[in-house]
Amino acid sequence: VLFWFSAADTVDRLHQLRQGEILAEGGYRNKGVWGQMEGVIPAPAELVWRLFFQANRWKGYKLPSLADSRSVTEEIVNQGGSSQDVRDFYRLLGNQQFDPAEKRRKGGTWTGYAFQFYDLPWPVADRWMIVKTVFDETRSKEGTYKATWTKASGNITTVDGTLFLTPFEGDRKMTLMSYDVTSNPGSKIPKFILRWGIKKTMPAVIRSIREQAILQSRPPPLLRTQ
Repeated sequence: VLFWFSAADTVDRLHQLRQGEILAEGGYRNKGVWGQMEGVIPAPAELVWRLFFQANRWKGYKLPSLADSRSVTEEIVNQGGSSQDVRDFYRLLGNQQFDPAEKRRKGGTWTGYAFQFYDLPWPVADRWMIVKTVFDETRSKEGTYKATWTKASGNITTVDGTLFLTPFEGDRKMTLMSYDVTSNPGSKIPKFILRWGIKKTMPAVIRSIREQAILQSRPPPLLRTQ
């Protein structure tokens, strides 16, 4: 269930989050959209954090309209220049694969790049972008993680976002995921399409991460011997 709110009472908000609901709000800003949401994931923040920065696996999370996702390097971004044609990026990338964990600095800050290609419904043209994300793990001992990102390349005009992961009500086995994003798609997109994107895509991020976290939190099955 998706709830839209502007000044939710703290008691009601906590009750809804305990019930697994996703709280969200959003709207139009200039030529684009903004959205904010939060939800609880029944897993430690470290596990959720790993799911978030593994861009090579995002496609498998079944996020709405996401047709492809890859971790890339700063060198790839620089070689691509200002081209807005996704075919140029695919020719440049080829069969290269990059592991985002190689750049990770546990307990520190580090930077990563991720390619995202969205197959959007007609009449909207497909959109793609490479985002530059600064990952902050300096408070990981407290169970707190932060990521901020902005557009590095692509045919989307602007995109900026922030992610916070914190223990929910002090429980290190439960994570409150707070997420906000502002985006200008860079084309004349009908407002009903933008509203659809807010309502469907943004909450789906938390739902998908939640599903993946639950799957990875399960103990492996016992091996049976004859």
